[in-house]
Amino acid sequence: SPARIPPLANAPMAPGAGTSSSSFAPASTGGESIGTSEPRFRAYEEACQKRGILPKFARAARDGLFGGILDLSSQGFGDQQLEALLCDQELFPLGQIFRWRLRDARLTGAGCAALVSKLPGHTEVLDLSRNEAGL
Repeated sequence: SPARIPPLANAPMAPGAGTSSSSFAPASTGGESIGTSEPRFRAYEEACQKRGILPKFARAARDGLFGGILDLSSQGFGDQQLEALLCDQELFPLGQIFRWRLRDARLTGAGCAALVSKLPGHTEVLDLSRNEAGL
């Protein structure tokens, strides 16, 4: 039979522990929802509204950019989300991205064409493998 662990009589409790009221608040979504006050996502949100899609890839775009490398592989965002992301220079600072890793992002020829039309001249790598672009 399993050993029984006795309760700790003198263990300190965290403030508010054991009470019925809770002051828990959900973590911020980083400006990913419509109506956010963060200006850096407004262009993306407006572009999504125009396309009738939800702005759900802001965090992925922000977190996927590091040291000039944008890695959004296997995110599956598709053409319309890519076009909306390209509208926001805060999320997609084109002048700072040298390597684009967009493998398996569900892009078609139209999405790839939209990207290529905006690619900066200093682009070193463009990985569009496992997309539906017909390349």
